[in-house]
Amino acid sequence: MTSPLKTLDALPALMHTLSMSRPLFFGRRRPQSDGFPVFHGYHPNPDLSDCESAAALFLKEHCDGLIAIGGGSCMDTAKATKAYLITEDREKLKEGVLIPKQDTALPLIAVPSTAGTGSEATCAAVVYVENRKGSIPH
Repeated sequence: MTSPLKTLDALPALMHTLSMSRPLFFGRRRPQSDGFPVFHGYHPNPDLSDCESAAALFLKEHCDGLIAIGGGSCMDTAKATKAYLITEDREKLKEGVLIPKQDTALPLIAVPSTAGTGSEATCAAVVYVENRKGSIPH
């Protein structure tokens, strides 16, 4: 596995490859002096309401991608935020069903700073919806 430090050094190139010029960062670690918005208002057990707040910031700041640098909660929040932004039906999303909008491309770069949560190895986001633990696959 590539170290987080080497991955952080590769972020500008990854962003260029993905045509990402204004990402929303999730977590506490990020490159210095980049001036991009950061969302760290998620809980240790992320809730879908955390994703709603992150999506609002994403739209307000005119972001074009997501970058998560952190542990499982950080990555699950970023993955669920992506699902929240690209879904056709947010009510179905609450049931763990993602119905993507047509022609929706939203890049997400995830840099784990911990191992073992499972979030770094799955395409599903684990979030709480109305006090019930759920999974949103994508």
